[in-house]
Amino acid sequence: HAFHGTGGRAAMPDLSWPVEYDRAALEEEQLTRRQTARCPEFSDVHPLHIIAEAHTSALARRPAAHVWALACRDGASSLAVQRALTILGRALRDAAPARRCRVQLDTAAVLGQLRGHVLEAMRHPHANHVVKQALDVLPSEHVAFIAEELIGNAVRTARLKFGCRTVLRLVQHSCALASARAVVSEVLDRVEALSRDEFGKFVIEEIMHQGLPEHQHRVLAALRARLVQNAQHEHASFLVQGALRLEASKEVRAMVGELLARRHVVRSLTLNKFGRYVLRDMLRSRVYAQAARVALLPLAGELQCCKEGKKLLSDLLIV
Repeated sequence: HAFHGTGGRAAMPDLSWPVEYDRAALEEEQLTRRQTARCPEFSDVHPLHIIAEAHTSALARRPAAHVWALACRDGASSLAVQRALTILGRALRDAAPARRCRVQLDTAAVLGQLRGHVLEAMRHPHANHVVKQALDVLPSEHVAFIAEELIGNAVRTARLKFGCRTVLRLVQHSCALASARAVVSEVLDRVEALSRDEFGKFVIEEIMHQGLPEHQHRVLAALRARLVQNAQHEHASFLVQGALRLEASKEVRAMVGELLARRHVVRSLTLNKFGRYVLRDMLRSRVYAQAARVALLPLAGELQCCKEGKKLLSDLLIV
């Protein structure tokens, strides 16, 4: 509680309409006008009305589901909910201490109508955007329920076209939330399979680049366990390419050395579509280019025999 002077009286929280909402809404409207050409759809519901209705329902302690209904109705109404969350996120950041209580109450009221629907949202073409927006714009303490509802279903969700977007965003909350770390742990228990999955690979990539050091180590260890096969796999090669950007990693340097050390392995990579992508990225890397050039030069004659080999050879000769 805040206290005024030396009188010892607790300051009453200001529960009036926060001016920060109007400022944030104006910024959102200006952004919308700039994006009109890309997103011409507009909802008949204003983001501030969504917040006000959630506040009224919470005060009356009556069940409400209009936020979830709007999240699902169509793309425009989903976008309105997303903008309401953005407004709340900015207000949480900018509100004066006396008005922060009102913003926190409204944030809880809006999110409260999404509780229990997270798994359903992971398969919904509109509602999934609302969940991922909450993870993007709100502090970790407000979105813990999202991770909690995914525990036990993290791997299944990571394989979904829409669900993978939410799981990978939880990686950025894993330092602050035990529930998010539990989701990441579930994913890492199946890292080999998810590395070879069309959508799961994006979650693994996020863990590799943004996760805790021990999480990154587990991803790299899994890639290295079947390195040659992974470098030639449709989806796992994407992660091997991503690992090359970790230029300071001793584990990645060892991976590169293993791929380039044996001529028959290098040749097998040149003959594989995805292996060539890995070699191309090595040639374009300031750290690994010289080692890749040394390994590929003896195969220059073979590379000239096919169209794709010639493309790789052009990268080789540029280095």
